[in-house]
Amino acid sequence: NSLRLLDCKNDQCQPIIAAAPQSVNHLCDECSAHWEALKAYLDNVGLNFEIDHKLVRGLDYYTRTVFEITPPVEGRTATIVGGGRYDGLIEQLGGNSTPGIGYGMGIERVIENLKRQEVPVPEPEIVKVLVAYLGDLAKNEALRLASELRQGGVTSILSPSRGLRSQLRYANAKNCTHAVIIGDDELAKGVAMVRDLRQSEQSEVSLDSVVSSFTENS
Repeated sequence: NSLRLLDCKNDQCQPIIAAAPQSVNHLCDECSAHWEALKAYLDNVGLNFEIDHKLVRGLDYYTRTVFEITPPVEGRTATIVGGGRYDGLIEQLGGNSTPGIGYGMGIERVIENLKRQEVPVPEPEIVKVLVAYLGDLAKNEALRLASELRQGGVTSILSPSRGLRSQLRYANAKNCTHAVIIGDDELAKGVAMVRDLRQSEQSEVSLDSVVSSFTENS
């Protein structure tokens, strides 16, 4: 894989790496749209990221995006998570064409950094929320809400793109206690429907109050 040259640490490689073309400038139309959408999703949830034109992974089955996660107090050599997309891997192994994404994590480094940054380890959560959506605009808002719920300490899952009934069945399969439902009508009104899946009760909550409706009652 010629891309591994970008990860070369030898001095004689550096002039070649510096002059190498950047892959983001040579994407197909579909890949370019995927790349721009990914960056927009990251911006939408307020996740800081840096584009590293030299980043490569050691396995050849990755497609489109690869990534690494590093703690804020250390450099790239202290990577604690690394992974990427592998949309063609299942098919290569004899299965159906299946999109995929995954990562490897150094658990010792994660624990070390949790201790160093004095990050509290939360108790297991009883509340588990599925954020369901209908439509592309609603998906963007659902992504933001799911991220804010997690940041607020509430376990949340962003639903796969399905019909609403199928999404709610997915919530039951994942043992979710609540569902937050967003569609075009809710977006226009600036609200979400919050459904208690245990009590079969539902209420309308403003989008700005969804997170607090869970955190203030926990």
